[in-house]
Amino acid sequence: MTHNEIVQAALSDPELTQQERDNIEFALRFRALPFAERKNYTIPDFKPSRFGMPGLADLLTDGRFEFGLGAGWLKSEYDAAGLPFDQGGTRVARMAEALQIVKALLAGTPVTYEGRHYRLTGLTGAAKPMQQPHPPVLIGGGGRRLLTLAANEADIISIMPRSRRDGSGLEDADARPEAFARKAAWIRDAAGDRLSAIELNTLVQTVVITDHPRDAAAPLAKEYEMDVDQVIETPLVLIGSADQIAQTLVQRRERFGISYITVFEKDLENMAKVIDRMGR
Repeated sequence: MTHNEIVQAALSDPELTQQERDNIEFALRFRALPFAERKNYTIPDFKPSRFGMPGLADLLTDGRFEFGLGAGWLKSEYDAAGLPFDQGGTRVARMAEALQIVKALLAGTPVTYEGRHYRLTGLTGAAKPMQQPHPPVLIGGGGRRLLTLAANEADIISIMPRSRRDGSGLEDADARPEAFARKAAWIRDAAGDRLSAIELNTLVQTVVITDHPRDAAAPLAKEYEMDVDQVIETPLVLIGSADQIAQTLVQRRERFGISYITVFEKDLENMAKVIDRMGR
């Protein structure tokens, strides 16, 4: 199939949600921007009709795609999608099966699979990706079971706080620096010889440029249930002058092994100031 035929086939899928159609159309526009950064597409729960999406996304971004996969932790998202919010172990096991299926499909061969959560007979992917054998796999999570799986399967691991069992959010106390150090140790222990090929990531919640970091950290300390020093040290927060934050990123790479961070759109302007300092 040609590139256009692949895109039209994807857009004509009757099970495609409007949000997924919008994502594909955005990717088509994005494809014209060769200077753009890597893009990540995270799916909390796979349906068989979605297994071909990663290959399509890699084509649409000219090989700049990262395939993000998680077990899903927010119950409200499951409720909105009409999916049952199973126990954590079940969600991780289902994600592990989905990952094996997607990797096999991206090789371009029909997949027959018999598992606890998925049963497939001769399923083929929608598109073979530009990046071979598959786009980089990013798995995010905070529990030991999920991080151990990621250490064995992922190219990039996004370390986050552990989720609450009831699916209402993340455990604030699990964002403390000592918790991140413990999670990095779990990954090292589980990865073995793979460790040198794994990139560690985290999603920074806020980037604050200030000459008074302790004052800026005080309200966040109440929100995260930490003391001010812990807020300044947690990988989830960047606070200080642009030069201080640049130094902090280097220190966190040495302490936790985190060399890849993601920030929200609201923090792009502040992060640009930090990047400018790091290039000097």
